[in-house]
Amino acid sequence: MVLEERLQLQNLPARDAEAEPNPILEQLDAQLTEREQSQHAPFHDSYRLKREWNALVPLHRLPGEIFVSILLKVANYNEIGFDEHKRLHALAQVSTYWFDTIIAFPSFWQQLAQYHPPRFREMVLKRNTSGLLKIDCVSGQVVTNRAQEQLLSFMKMAAPLSERWKLLTFEGDLTDEMMELLQSPAPNLDSLMVSSRGSAGTGSKTLELGEGRNIQYLDIDNIILPWNSTRLRGLRGVQIQDVTGILPSLAELHAMLAASPELWWLQLSGWSPSDGGGALMSEVSDIKIKPIILPLLTSIILQNIPAPVIQFLLSSITAPTCQCVIVHEVPSSLLHDPFTRATFTNLVNGALEAIPRFLLECRKDSRLLSMLSEPRSVMSYNWIDHVDERPGLDVHIPIEGLDSLRLGPFLSSLKFPDDVEFMTKNNELDCITSLGYAGWHRVPKLKVSTALAAEIVCRHLSDVPQSVARSTRLRSLSAHFSPLDISSGKLDSIVPNLVAYVEQSCSRKNTDSQLQGNSNREPYRQRLEINMPHAIAQKLRIALQDWDVRLAETEPEDVDSNSSNSEPESN
Repeated sequence: MVLEERLQLQNLPARDAEAEPNPILEQLDAQLTEREQSQHAPFHDSYRLKREWNALVPLHRLPGEIFVSILLKVANYNEIGFDEHKRLHALAQVSTYWFDTIIAFPSFWQQLAQYHPPRFREMVLKRNTSGLLKIDCVSGQVVTNRAQEQLLSFMKMAAPLSERWKLLTFEGDLTDEMMELLQSPAPNLDSLMVSSRGSAGTGSKTLELGEGRNIQYLDIDNIILPWNSTRLRGLRGVQIQDVTGILPSLAELHAMLAASPELWWLQLSGWSPSDGGGALMSEVSDIKIKPIILPLLTSIILQNIPAPVIQFLLSSITAPTCQCVIVHEVPSSLLHDPFTRATFTNLVNGALEAIPRFLLECRKDSRLLSMLSEPRSVMSYNWIDHVDERPGLDVHIPIEGLDSLRLGPFLSSLKFPDDVEFMTKNNELDCITSLGYAGWHRVPKLKVSTALAAEIVCRHLSDVPQSVARSTRLRSLSAHFSPLDISSGKLDSIVPNLVAYVEQSCSRKNTDSQLQGNSNREPYRQRLEINMPHAIAQKLRIALQDWDVRLAETEPEDVDSNSSNSEPESN
Protein backbone atom coordinates (compact mmCIF):
# COMPACT_ATOMS: atom_id res chain seq x y z
CA MET A 1 0.00 0.00 0.00
CA VAL A 2 2.78 2.46 0.88
CA LEU A 3 4.64 1.63 -2.36
CA GLU A 4 1.44 2.12 -4.37
CA GLU A 5 0.89 5.56 -2.82
CA ARG A 6 4.49 6.59 -3.46
CA LEU A 7 4.08 5.70 -7.16
CA GLN A 8 0.94 7.82 -7.27
CA LEU A 9 2.76 10.70 -5.64
CA GLN A 10 5.51 10.51 -8.21
CA ASN A 11 2.91 10.86 -10.95
CA LEU A 12 1.38 13.98 -9.44
CA PRO A 13 2.11 17.14 -11.47
CA ALA A 14 5.42 18.69 -10.48
CA ARG A 15 4.95 22.00 -8.68
CA ASP A 16 7.99 24.10 -7.93
CA ALA A 17 7.38 25.68 -4.53
CA GLU A 18 10.50 27.84 -4.72
CA ALA A 19 9.77 29.32 -8.17
CA GLU A 20 8.90 32.99 -8.51
CA PRO A 21 5.16 33.73 -8.28
CA ASN A 22 3.49 33.45 -11.65
CA PRO A 23 2.56 36.91 -12.96
CA ILE A 24 -0.63 35.40 -14.33
CA LEU A 25 -1.95 35.44 -10.72
CA GLU A 26 -2.29 39.21 -10.88
CA GLN A 27 -4.15 38.98 -14.18
CA LEU A 28 -6.45 36.28 -12.79
CA ASP A 29 -7.15 38.41 -9.69
CA ALA A 30 -8.11 41.32 -11.86
CA GLN A 31 -10.33 39.20 -14.10
CA LEU A 32 -12.02 37.57 -11.08
CA THR A 33 -12.74 40.95 -9.55
CA GLU A 34 -14.18 42.14 -12.84
CA ARG A 35 -16.40 39.05 -13.21
CA GLU A 36 -17.65 39.27 -9.62
CA GLN A 37 -18.60 42.92 -10.07
CA SER A 38 -20.36 42.25 -13.37
CA GLN A 39 -23.94 41.06 -13.20
CA HIS A 40 -23.84 39.60 -16.72
CA ALA A 41 -20.60 37.53 -16.55
CA PRO A 42 -21.18 33.80 -17.28
CA PHE A 43 -20.88 31.62 -14.16
CA HIS A 44 -18.58 29.12 -15.88
CA ASP A 45 -16.05 31.90 -16.58
CA SER A 46 -15.67 32.68 -12.85
CA TYR A 47 -15.45 28.95 -12.06
CA ARG A 48 -12.69 28.46 -14.65
CA LEU A 49 -10.74 31.46 -13.40
CA LYS A 50 -10.95 30.26 -9.77
CA ARG A 51 -9.62 26.83 -10.76
CA GLU A 52 -6.71 28.43 -12.60
CA TRP A 53 -6.01 30.70 -9.64
CA ASN A 54 -6.11 27.78 -7.14
CA ALA A 55 -3.60 25.83 -9.21
CA LEU A 56 -1.06 28.65 -8.77
CA VAL A 57 -1.26 29.30 -4.99
CA PRO A 58 1.97 28.42 -3.04
CA LEU A 59 0.42 25.44 -1.20
CA HIS A 60 -0.50 23.77 -4.47
CA ARG A 61 2.98 24.28 -5.90
CA LEU A 62 4.52 22.08 -3.17
CA PRO A 63 5.83 18.64 -4.17
CA GLY A 64 2.96 16.15 -4.17
CA GLU A 65 4.31 14.05 -1.30
CA ILE A 66 4.60 17.07 1.00
CA PHE A 67 1.14 18.34 0.09
CA VAL A 68 -0.44 14.94 0.84
CA SER A 69 1.39 14.78 4.20
CA ILE A 70 0.04 18.21 5.18
CA LEU A 71 -3.48 17.27 4.15
CA LEU A 72 -3.27 14.02 6.15
CA LYS A 73 -2.17 15.95 9.24
CA VAL A 74 -5.27 18.14 8.95
CA ALA A 75 -7.59 15.22 8.20
CA ASN A 76 -6.30 13.17 11.17
CA TYR A 77 -5.96 16.01 13.69
CA ASN A 78 -7.59 14.55 16.77
CA GLU A 79 -9.76 16.59 19.10
CA ILE A 80 -12.82 16.07 21.25
CA GLY A 81 -15.83 15.87 18.98
CA PHE A 82 -13.62 14.95 16.04
CA ASP A 83 -15.50 13.29 13.16
CA GLU A 84 -13.26 12.20 10.32
CA HIS A 85 -16.00 11.77 7.75
CA LYS A 86 -17.26 15.36 8.22
CA ARG A 87 -13.73 16.73 8.10
CA LEU A 88 -12.91 14.82 4.92
CA HIS A 89 -16.09 16.17 3.38
CA ALA A 90 -15.12 19.73 4.29
CA LEU A 91 -11.56 19.33 2.96
CA ALA A 92 -12.75 17.78 -0.29
CA GLN A 93 -14.92 20.84 -0.94
CA VAL A 94 -11.97 23.27 -0.90
CA SER A 95 -10.99 22.66 -4.52
CA THR A 96 -10.97 20.04 -7.24
CA TYR A 97 -7.28 19.42 -6.58
CA TRP A 98 -7.98 18.65 -2.90
CA PHE A 99 -10.96 16.47 -3.86
CA ASP A 100 -8.91 14.46 -6.35
CA THR A 101 -6.07 14.01 -3.85
CA ILE A 102 -8.37 12.77 -1.04
CA ILE A 103 -10.17 10.36 -3.36
CA ALA A 104 -6.92 8.97 -4.79
CA PHE A 105 -5.03 8.04 -1.60
CA PRO A 106 -6.17 5.20 0.73
CA SER A 107 -4.39 6.86 3.68
CA PHE A 108 -7.32 9.28 3.93
CA TRP A 109 -9.72 6.36 4.33
CA GLN A 110 -8.66 4.54 7.50
CA GLN A 111 -11.33 5.27 10.11
CA LEU A 112 -14.20 2.79 10.22
CA ALA A 113 -16.62 3.97 12.90
CA GLN A 114 -19.92 2.63 14.18
CA TYR A 115 -21.44 6.13 14.24
CA HIS A 116 -20.58 6.84 10.59
CA PRO A 117 -23.39 6.60 8.01
CA PRO A 118 -23.42 3.18 6.28
CA ARG A 119 -22.68 4.78 2.90
CA PHE A 120 -19.51 6.37 4.28
CA ARG A 121 -18.36 3.04 5.77
CA GLU A 122 -18.87 1.47 2.34
CA MET A 123 -16.81 4.23 0.77
CA VAL A 124 -13.98 3.66 3.29
CA LEU A 125 -13.76 -0.02 2.37
CA LYS A 126 -13.99 0.83 -1.33
CA ARG A 127 -11.22 3.46 -1.22
CA ASN A 128 -9.01 1.48 1.17
CA THR A 129 -9.06 -2.11 -0.04
CA SER A 130 -5.97 -3.46 1.71
CA GLY A 131 -4.55 -0.77 4.02
CA LEU A 132 -4.69 -0.48 7.80
CA LEU A 133 -7.92 0.52 9.54
CA LYS A 134 -8.86 2.40 12.71
CA ILE A 135 -11.89 0.65 14.24
CA ASP A 136 -14.07 2.93 16.37
CA CYS A 137 -16.88 0.99 18.07
CA VAL A 138 -18.32 3.63 20.41
CA SER A 139 -22.00 4.47 20.30
CA GLY A 140 -21.64 8.00 21.66
CA GLN A 141 -24.79 7.54 23.74
CA VAL A 142 -26.10 5.66 26.78
CA VAL A 143 -25.52 1.94 26.23
CA THR A 144 -29.12 0.70 25.88
CA ASN A 145 -30.06 -2.73 24.49
CA ARG A 146 -30.54 -1.19 21.05
CA ALA A 147 -27.19 0.60 21.22
CA GLN A 148 -25.49 -2.64 22.27
CA GLU A 149 -27.09 -4.45 19.33
CA GLN A 150 -25.71 -1.78 16.98
CA LEU A 151 -22.22 -2.19 18.48
CA LEU A 152 -22.44 -5.95 18.06
CA SER A 153 -23.60 -5.64 14.44
CA PHE A 154 -20.74 -3.26 13.67
CA MET A 155 -18.12 -5.54 15.24
CA LYS A 156 -19.43 -8.50 13.27
CA MET A 157 -18.74 -6.46 10.14
CA ALA A 158 -15.28 -5.35 11.37
CA ALA A 159 -14.02 -8.67 12.82
CA PRO A 160 -13.23 -10.30 9.43
CA LEU A 161 -10.93 -7.31 8.78
CA SER A 162 -9.03 -7.77 12.09
CA GLU A 163 -5.68 -8.43 10.40
CA ARG A 164 -5.87 -4.87 9.07
CA TRP A 165 -6.73 -3.28 12.44
CA LYS A 166 -4.27 -0.59 13.50
CA LEU A 167 -6.41 0.95 16.26
CA LEU A 168 -9.33 -0.51 18.18
CA THR A 169 -11.61 1.68 20.29
CA PHE A 170 -14.54 0.00 22.06
CA GLU A 171 -16.93 1.12 24.79
CA GLY A 172 -19.86 -1.06 25.85
CA ASP A 173 -20.87 -4.29 27.54
CA LEU A 174 -18.41 -7.15 27.11
CA THR A 175 -20.70 -10.07 26.48
CA ASP A 176 -19.16 -13.42 25.59
CA GLU A 177 -20.03 -12.85 21.92
CA MET A 178 -18.46 -9.41 21.95
CA MET A 179 -15.32 -10.70 23.67
CA GLU A 180 -14.88 -13.31 20.96
CA LEU A 181 -15.09 -10.61 18.26
CA LEU A 182 -12.66 -8.28 20.06
CA GLN A 183 -10.14 -11.12 20.39
CA SER A 184 -9.98 -11.66 16.61
CA PRO A 185 -6.33 -11.99 15.49
CA ALA A 186 -4.97 -8.45 15.05
CA PRO A 187 -1.22 -8.65 14.34
CA ASN A 188 -1.01 -5.03 13.15
CA LEU A 189 -2.85 -3.55 16.13
CA ASP A 190 -0.72 -0.93 17.93
CA SER A 191 -3.42 1.09 19.77
CA LEU A 192 -5.89 -0.65 22.10
CA MET A 193 -8.61 1.36 23.87
CA VAL A 194 -11.36 -0.71 25.50
CA SER A 195 -13.79 0.38 28.22
CA SER A 196 -16.39 -1.90 29.79
CA ARG A 197 -17.41 0.44 32.58
CA GLY A 198 -21.03 -0.57 32.25
CA SER A 199 -20.46 -4.33 32.28
CA ALA A 200 -22.23 -6.41 34.89
CA GLY A 201 -20.30 -8.58 37.34
CA THR A 202 -17.66 -8.01 39.95
CA GLY A 203 -14.48 -9.11 38.16
CA SER A 204 -12.79 -7.74 35.06
CA LYS A 205 -12.74 -9.97 31.99
CA THR A 206 -9.50 -11.07 30.35
CA LEU A 207 -8.81 -9.96 26.78
CA GLU A 208 -6.22 -12.09 25.02
CA LEU A 209 -3.82 -10.23 22.73
CA GLY A 210 -2.37 -12.93 20.50
CA GLU A 211 0.81 -12.42 18.48
CA GLY A 212 1.63 -9.20 16.68
CA ARG A 213 3.15 -5.74 16.83
CA ASN A 214 3.91 -4.00 20.09
CA ILE A 215 1.02 -2.02 21.56
CA GLN A 216 2.01 1.67 21.65
CA TYR A 217 -1.12 3.22 23.14
CA LEU A 218 -2.96 1.22 25.83
CA ASP A 219 -6.15 2.55 27.41
CA ILE A 220 -8.24 -0.10 29.19
CA ASP A 221 -11.04 0.17 31.73
CA ASN A 222 -12.26 -2.89 33.67
CA ILE A 223 -10.19 -5.20 31.47
CA ILE A 224 -7.42 -7.69 32.34
CA LEU A 225 -4.66 -8.40 29.84
CA PRO A 226 -1.96 -11.08 29.79
CA TRP A 227 0.43 -8.74 31.62
CA ASN A 228 3.50 -10.76 30.62
CA SER A 229 2.75 -10.44 26.89
CA THR A 230 5.70 -9.27 24.80
CA ARG A 231 3.28 -6.97 22.96
CA LEU A 232 3.21 -4.77 26.08
CA ARG A 233 6.64 -3.35 25.29
CA GLY A 234 7.52 -0.09 23.58
CA LEU A 235 4.50 1.63 25.12
CA ARG A 236 4.03 5.36 24.53
CA GLY A 237 0.84 6.02 26.49
CA VAL A 238 -0.78 3.93 29.26
CA GLN A 239 -4.09 4.20 31.10
CA ILE A 240 -5.17 1.13 33.12
CA GLN A 241 -8.25 1.88 35.22
CA ASP A 242 -10.83 0.09 37.37
CA VAL A 243 -9.27 -3.36 37.17
CA THR A 244 -10.61 -6.01 39.55
CA GLY A 245 -8.93 -9.40 39.73
CA ILE A 246 -5.50 -10.34 38.44
CA LEU A 247 -3.24 -7.27 38.50
CA PRO A 248 0.21 -7.03 36.94
CA SER A 249 2.94 -8.10 39.34
CA LEU A 250 5.72 -5.66 40.16
CA ALA A 251 8.10 -7.67 37.97
CA GLU A 252 5.64 -7.47 35.06
CA LEU A 253 5.19 -3.74 35.59
CA HIS A 254 8.96 -3.29 35.54
CA ALA A 255 9.26 -5.31 32.33
CA MET A 256 6.54 -3.22 30.65
CA LEU A 257 7.89 0.19 31.67
CA ALA A 258 11.63 -0.48 31.43
CA ALA A 259 11.10 -1.56 27.80
CA SER A 260 9.12 1.61 27.01
CA PRO A 261 11.63 4.50 26.90
CA GLU A 262 9.26 6.60 24.76
CA LEU A 263 6.42 6.46 27.32
CA TRP A 264 4.92 9.93 27.70
CA TRP A 265 1.77 9.31 29.80
CA LEU A 266 1.19 6.91 32.71
CA GLN A 267 -2.16 6.75 34.53
CA LEU A 268 -3.10 3.87 36.84
CA SER A 269 -6.25 4.05 38.98
CA GLY A 270 -8.90 1.98 40.69
CA TRP A 271 -7.03 -1.33 41.07
CA SER A 272 -8.54 -4.07 43.25
CA PRO A 273 -6.44 -7.25 43.56
CA SER A 274 -8.31 -10.53 43.89
CA ASP A 275 -6.18 -11.66 46.85
CA GLY A 276 -6.46 -8.42 48.79
CA GLY A 277 -2.94 -7.37 47.83
CA GLY A 278 -1.07 -10.08 49.71
CA ALA A 279 1.04 -11.13 46.71
CA LEU A 280 2.05 -7.53 45.95
CA MET A 281 2.92 -6.89 49.61
CA SER A 282 5.13 -9.96 49.67
CA GLU A 283 6.77 -9.03 46.35
CA VAL A 284 7.59 -5.45 47.32
CA SER A 285 9.47 -6.63 50.40
CA ASP A 286 11.64 -8.98 48.31
CA ILE A 287 12.10 -7.13 45.02
CA LYS A 288 15.33 -5.30 44.30
CA ILE A 289 14.72 -1.80 43.02
CA LYS A 290 16.01 -1.33 39.48
CA PRO A 291 15.74 2.16 37.96
CA ILE A 292 13.21 2.72 35.19
CA ILE A 293 14.44 5.54 32.95
CA LEU A 294 11.61 7.33 31.13
CA PRO A 295 13.15 10.41 29.47
CA LEU A 296 9.92 11.49 27.71
CA LEU A 297 7.39 10.95 30.52
CA THR A 298 5.43 14.16 31.20
CA SER A 299 2.65 12.90 33.50
CA ILE A 300 2.35 10.20 36.15
CA ILE A 301 -1.04 9.66 37.82
CA LEU A 302 -1.54 7.02 40.52
CA GLN A 303 -4.88 6.94 42.32
CA ASN A 304 -6.58 4.24 44.39
CA ILE A 305 -4.08 1.51 43.60
CA PRO A 306 -2.32 -0.81 46.08
CA ALA A 307 0.38 0.85 48.20
CA PRO A 308 3.09 -1.63 47.08
CA VAL A 309 2.57 -0.57 43.46
CA ILE A 310 2.81 3.13 44.34
CA GLN A 311 5.93 2.58 46.44
CA PHE A 312 7.56 0.49 43.70
CA LEU A 313 6.86 2.99 40.90
CA LEU A 314 7.83 6.12 42.84
CA SER A 315 11.02 4.38 43.98
CA SER A 316 11.97 3.25 40.48
CA ILE A 317 10.91 5.85 37.91
CA THR A 318 13.35 8.53 36.82
CA ALA A 319 11.62 11.03 34.52
CA PRO A 320 13.54 14.28 33.99
CA THR A 321 10.79 15.86 31.86
CA CYS A 322 7.84 14.95 34.10
CA GLN A 323 5.69 18.02 34.88
CA CYS A 324 2.51 16.50 36.29
CA VAL A 325 2.47 14.26 39.39
CA ILE A 326 -0.86 13.14 40.89
CA VAL A 327 -0.52 10.56 43.66
CA HIS A 328 -3.08 9.97 46.40
CA GLU A 329 -1.78 8.30 49.55
CA VAL A 330 1.99 8.18 49.01
CA PRO A 331 3.28 5.48 51.39
CA SER A 332 5.15 7.25 54.18
CA SER A 333 7.72 4.41 54.12
CA LEU A 334 8.91 5.88 50.83
CA LEU A 335 10.59 8.66 52.84
CA HIS A 336 12.46 6.26 55.14
CA ASP A 337 15.19 5.33 52.67
CA PRO A 338 17.42 8.15 51.30
CA PHE A 339 17.56 6.56 47.82
CA THR A 340 13.80 6.12 47.35
CA ARG A 341 13.18 9.54 48.92
CA ALA A 342 15.55 11.18 46.42
CA THR A 343 13.87 9.45 43.46
CA PHE A 344 10.43 10.60 44.60
CA THR A 345 11.71 14.10 45.34
CA ASN A 346 13.02 14.46 41.78
CA LEU A 347 9.57 13.66 40.39
CA VAL A 348 7.92 16.23 42.66
CA ASN A 349 10.54 18.88 41.85
CA GLY A 350 9.91 18.43 38.13
CA ALA A 351 6.28 19.44 38.68
CA LEU A 352 7.20 22.25 41.10
CA GLU A 353 9.48 23.82 38.50
CA ALA A 354 6.63 23.82 35.96
CA ILE A 355 3.79 25.32 38.03
CA PRO A 356 3.29 29.02 38.85
CA ARG A 357 1.81 28.62 42.34
CA PHE A 358 2.02 25.98 45.07
CA LEU A 359 -0.03 25.20 48.18
CA LEU A 360 1.33 23.15 51.08
CA GLU A 361 -1.33 22.29 53.63
CA CYS A 362 -1.80 20.00 56.60
CA ARG A 363 -5.35 19.75 57.88
CA LYS A 364 -6.23 18.28 61.25
CA ASP A 365 -9.14 16.23 59.94
CA SER A 366 -7.26 14.45 57.13
CA ARG A 367 -3.86 14.01 58.80
CA LEU A 368 -2.31 14.28 55.34
CA LEU A 369 0.41 16.55 54.08
CA SER A 370 -1.00 17.83 50.79
CA MET A 371 1.09 19.40 48.03
CA LEU A 372 -1.12 21.07 45.45
CA SER A 373 -0.63 23.23 42.40
CA GLU A 374 -2.91 26.15 41.73
CA PRO A 375 -4.97 25.90 39.63
CA ARG A 376 -5.63 22.39 40.91
CA SER A 377 -4.76 19.31 38.86
CA VAL A 378 -7.45 16.75 38.21
CA MET A 379 -7.30 13.20 36.93
CA SER A 380 -8.24 12.79 33.29
CA TYR A 381 -11.22 10.60 32.37
CA ASN A 382 -10.82 11.05 28.61
CA TRP A 383 -9.47 8.52 26.15
CA ILE A 384 -5.70 8.61 26.04
CA ASP A 385 -5.70 10.56 22.77
CA HIS A 386 -7.65 13.37 24.45
CA VAL A 387 -5.83 13.73 27.78
CA ASP A 388 -4.97 17.11 29.27
CA GLU A 389 -1.19 17.45 29.58
CA ARG A 390 -1.05 20.58 31.73
CA PRO A 391 1.64 20.74 34.45
CA GLY A 392 0.32 20.10 37.93
CA LEU A 393 0.87 18.61 41.37
CA ASP A 394 -1.61 16.79 43.61
CA VAL A 395 0.30 14.67 46.12
CA HIS A 396 -0.85 13.53 49.58
CA ILE A 397 1.38 11.92 52.21
CA PRO A 398 -0.02 10.37 55.43
CA ILE A 399 2.07 11.83 58.23
CA GLU A 400 0.76 9.83 61.17
CA GLY A 401 3.88 8.67 62.98
CA LEU A 402 6.20 10.28 60.41
CA ASP A 403 8.96 12.00 62.37
CA SER A 404 11.05 15.04 61.51
CA LEU A 405 14.12 12.98 60.61
CA ARG A 406 12.29 11.59 57.60
CA LEU A 407 9.95 14.41 56.55
CA GLY A 408 12.43 17.23 57.22
CA PRO A 409 15.02 16.22 54.56
CA PHE A 410 12.23 15.75 52.01
CA LEU A 411 10.76 19.22 52.58
CA SER A 412 14.16 20.91 52.61
CA SER A 413 14.99 19.47 49.18
CA LEU A 414 11.84 20.74 47.45
CA LYS A 415 12.34 23.39 44.77
CA PHE A 416 9.50 25.77 45.50
CA PRO A 417 8.09 28.06 42.79
CA ASP A 418 8.13 31.81 43.38
CA ASP A 419 4.59 31.91 44.79
CA VAL A 420 3.75 29.61 47.73
CA GLU A 421 0.89 29.35 50.22
CA PHE A 422 1.29 27.42 53.48
CA MET A 423 -1.53 26.36 55.75
CA THR A 424 -1.66 24.06 58.77
CA LYS A 425 -4.07 23.81 61.68
CA ASN A 426 -2.67 20.76 63.40
CA ASN A 427 0.09 21.12 65.98
CA GLU A 428 -0.42 17.64 67.45
CA LEU A 429 1.63 15.75 64.87
CA ASP A 430 5.03 14.26 65.60
CA CYS A 431 6.46 15.91 62.51
CA ILE A 432 5.04 19.42 63.03
CA THR A 433 8.50 20.88 63.62
CA SER A 434 9.72 19.51 60.29
CA LEU A 435 7.33 21.87 58.50
CA GLY A 436 9.76 24.57 59.51
CA TYR A 437 12.56 22.80 57.60
CA ALA A 438 10.96 23.65 54.26
CA GLY A 439 13.27 26.62 53.83
CA TRP A 440 10.66 29.37 53.74
CA HIS A 441 13.35 32.02 53.19
CA ARG A 442 13.85 30.52 49.70
CA VAL A 443 10.36 31.60 48.55
CA PRO A 444 10.09 35.09 46.98
CA LYS A 445 6.35 35.42 47.61
CA LEU A 446 5.03 33.55 50.67
CA LYS A 447 1.48 33.53 52.00
CA VAL A 448 0.42 31.88 55.27
CA SER A 449 -3.27 31.14 55.79
CA THR A 450 -3.38 30.25 59.49
CA ALA A 451 -1.87 31.66 62.66
CA LEU A 452 -0.10 28.34 63.33
CA ALA A 453 1.47 28.45 59.87
CA ALA A 454 2.65 32.01 60.55
CA GLU A 455 4.16 30.90 63.86
CA ILE A 456 6.02 27.99 62.21
CA VAL A 457 7.35 30.17 59.38
CA CYS A 458 8.49 33.00 61.65
CA ARG A 459 10.20 30.54 63.99
CA HIS A 460 12.11 29.14 61.01
CA LEU A 461 13.02 32.60 59.71
CA SER A 462 14.47 33.62 63.08
CA ASP A 463 16.77 30.56 62.98
CA VAL A 464 18.17 31.35 59.52
CA PRO A 465 21.92 32.08 59.87
CA GLN A 466 22.92 35.68 59.18
CA SER A 467 25.10 34.66 56.23
CA VAL A 468 22.09 32.98 54.63
CA ALA A 469 19.58 35.66 55.64
CA ARG A 470 21.55 38.34 53.78
CA SER A 471 21.04 36.44 50.50
CA THR A 472 17.46 35.36 51.18
CA ARG A 473 14.98 35.24 48.28
CA LEU A 474 12.00 36.17 50.46
CA ARG A 475 10.58 39.47 49.21
CA SER A 476 6.94 39.31 50.34
CA LEU A 477 5.40 37.72 53.45
CA SER A 478 1.64 37.98 53.87
CA ALA A 479 -0.68 36.47 56.45
CA HIS A 480 -4.39 36.03 55.74
CA PHE A 481 -6.34 34.59 58.64
CA SER A 482 -9.01 35.60 61.11
CA PRO A 483 -7.91 37.81 64.03
CA LEU A 484 -9.82 35.39 66.27
CA ASP A 485 -7.13 32.77 65.55
CA ILE A 486 -4.36 34.92 67.07
CA SER A 487 -3.88 33.81 70.65
CA SER A 488 -1.54 35.69 72.99
CA GLY A 489 0.92 32.81 72.78
CA LYS A 490 1.09 32.95 68.99
CA LEU A 491 1.36 36.75 69.05
CA ASP A 492 4.28 36.56 71.47
CA SER A 493 5.98 34.03 69.16
CA ILE A 494 5.34 35.57 65.74
CA VAL A 495 6.38 39.15 66.48
CA PRO A 496 9.83 38.63 68.09
CA ASN A 497 10.80 35.90 65.63
CA LEU A 498 9.86 38.04 62.65
CA VAL A 499 11.72 41.01 64.12
CA ALA A 500 14.81 38.82 64.59
CA TYR A 501 14.67 37.79 60.93
CA VAL A 502 14.29 41.39 59.73
CA GLU A 503 17.31 42.43 61.79
CA GLN A 504 19.32 39.64 60.11
CA SER A 505 18.17 40.16 56.53
CA CYS A 506 17.16 43.80 56.05
CA SER A 507 18.93 47.13 56.28
CA ARG A 508 18.21 50.02 58.59
CA LYS A 509 16.65 53.11 57.12
CA ASN A 510 19.10 55.77 55.93
CA THR A 511 22.28 53.91 56.90
CA ASP A 512 25.64 55.36 55.89
CA SER A 513 26.17 52.44 53.51
CA GLN A 514 23.01 53.33 51.61
CA LEU A 515 23.76 57.06 51.52
CA GLN A 516 27.48 56.89 50.77
CA GLY A 517 27.92 53.38 49.32
CA ASN A 518 30.57 52.56 51.94
CA SER A 519 31.48 48.85 51.52
CA ASN A 520 32.94 48.75 55.05
CA ARG A 521 29.59 49.50 56.54
CA GLU A 522 26.45 47.34 56.62
CA PRO A 523 25.65 46.08 53.08
CA TYR A 524 22.41 47.11 51.44
CA ARG A 525 19.77 44.38 51.31
CA GLN A 526 16.50 44.36 49.41
CA ARG A 527 13.35 45.62 51.09
CA LEU A 528 10.91 43.07 52.55
CA GLU A 529 7.14 43.53 52.21
CA ILE A 530 5.17 42.34 55.25
CA ASN A 531 1.37 42.15 55.21
CA MET A 532 -0.13 41.09 58.54
CA PRO A 533 -3.43 41.23 60.46
CA HIS A 534 -3.97 44.36 62.54
CA ALA A 535 -2.87 42.94 65.93
CA ILE A 536 0.48 41.74 64.56
CA ALA A 537 1.06 44.74 62.31
CA GLN A 538 0.60 47.17 65.20
CA LYS A 539 3.34 45.53 67.27
CA LEU A 540 5.66 45.21 64.25
CA ARG A 541 5.21 48.87 63.35
CA ILE A 542 6.85 49.88 66.63
CA ALA A 543 9.59 47.23 66.59
CA LEU A 544 10.55 47.79 62.93
CA GLN A 545 10.23 51.55 62.67
CA ASP A 546 13.98 51.90 62.00
CA TRP A 547 14.18 49.08 59.45
CA ASP A 548 13.74 49.21 55.70
CA VAL A 549 10.56 47.16 55.44
CA ARG A 550 7.23 47.91 53.84
CA LEU A 551 4.58 47.06 56.41
CA ALA A 552 0.85 46.89 55.69
CA GLU A 553 -2.23 45.46 57.33
CA THR A 554 -4.31 42.68 55.84
CA GLU A 555 -7.46 44.11 54.33
CA PRO A 556 -10.64 42.83 56.00
CA GLU A 557 -12.01 41.36 52.76
CA ASP A 558 -8.81 39.34 52.30
CA VAL A 559 -8.99 37.67 55.70
CA ASP A 560 -9.29 33.87 55.44
CA SER A 561 -12.28 33.55 53.14
CA ASN A 562 -12.35 29.82 53.89
CA SER A 563 -12.40 30.11 57.67
CA SER A 564 -16.16 29.66 57.89
CA ASN A 565 -16.04 26.12 56.54
CA SER A 566 -12.74 24.91 57.96
CA GLU A 567 -11.94 23.22 61.23
CA PRO A 568 -10.85 25.24 64.29
CA GLU A 569 -7.16 25.63 64.81
CA SER A 570 -5.31 23.73 67.55
CA ASN A 571 -3.60 25.87 70.18
